[in-house]
Amino acid sequence: MFNIISFLALILPITAIPFGTALYSIDDVASKTWTTEDVAILRSRILMDHLIPKNVVGGKSFLKYVRTIVNKFEMISSDKTKRIAMVTACDAIGAYLQGVMLPHVKDGYYNGHESYAVTNELFALERKIKFILDTDGRGWMTPVDAGQQSAAAAASKNDDADDPIFEETENACAALLTNSVPSGREFITAVPVPAFDDNKNPGSLAFPFVVGKRLFSVDRPWLSNDDHGPLLVRYYRLAVGCTSPAPEQFRVDMHRWLDSVVVPLLADRNRWFPVLAGAKRVVRAAAKAASVDVTAVGRSKRKVTANATIELTAANDDGGDGDVRRSCDDGTDGQVPNVNVSLAVILLSLLSTWLSFWAFGFERQSQTVTYSRKPDTGFNL
Repeated sequence: MFNIISFLALILPITAIPFGTALYSIDDVASKTWTTEDVAILRSRILMDHLIPKNVVGGKSFLKYVRTIVNKFEMISSDKTKRIAMVTACDAIGAYLQGVMLPHVKDGYYNGHESYAVTNELFALERKIKFILDTDGRGWMTPVDAGQQSAAAAASKNDDADDPIFEETENACAALLTNSVPSGREFITAVPVPAFDDNKNPGSLAFPFVVGKRLFSVDRPWLSNDDHGPLLVRYYRLAVGCTSPAPEQFRVDMHRWLDSVVVPLLADRNRWFPVLAGAKRVVRAAAKAASVDVTAVGRSKRKVTANATIELTAANDDGGDGDVRRSCDDGTDGQVPNVNVSLAVILLSLLSTWLSFWAFGFERQSQTVTYSRKPDTGFNL
């Protein structure tokens, strides 16, 4: 009976720790030989949960709060008591950092509301705590568990109407590497989208700037020389201003790159990319700008229309009648094949193959030959 009471006395406090702990696990309750000091550490860890803020605060405020806690612990005279207090406080703060604070601050940084200095110091604090406790954070609250709290705390800052990205109209094209691409009978200015050296695990990000650096490490918060703003925001302002006479193609390409490459990096729970400061602002702005174009005119539709226009123009110039000829292949005339014609050719080929197999099987069955196995009676398409 005493063992059961002791077991419950240990397991209930561990399961009652809201942000988790890297000091003990449920398995330790049954396998570990608990000493008086172990029980004291567990009790102290439970008390340290009262240090956690009730509301999600800003990164700068949280750093000041942590410094206040450390200064208070320096006032403890007993070295043993001070060590227990510091270890359990590190565990509580580390769990809160991993589960709530860092996702919240990282989201603010990507939205352009949190500074690099504060964000970097909080990540350094987490690394230091993990080194002190000799842990990888296993047992702490996972960042995904804090998603709703982080989103609710930053919801008021996520509206791009509060901080819009205005296009750069003065000499926008002069600051970027551009090229001309045909669009119907005229040429339009095209701006390349940025590119990572590796979309899954990037080490650098390239921008098509004319002057200065073009390749930037993803682990530094590079700022533009002109307005000291984040690189991605600066690039987007220039590119939108440069392609404003014919923005549809750039909007579609930019939205596709952001959605397929940048957004997964922003959602990475294990890594932080300082070069993507303000990236979520660009993602929202690009999605909003591309929604009208993608809805009104699909990209494939625009491509077919452009090809048809070029071919009709070439036919008229050569003295032809301008008729669009239907063909089963994309021959020298450059016409897109009719989908129904291609489907009919495929079905006829399958039918003729099936009839050939059927006729061959019927002829063989009519002969007096002994088979080693029964022939197939059906053909599955």
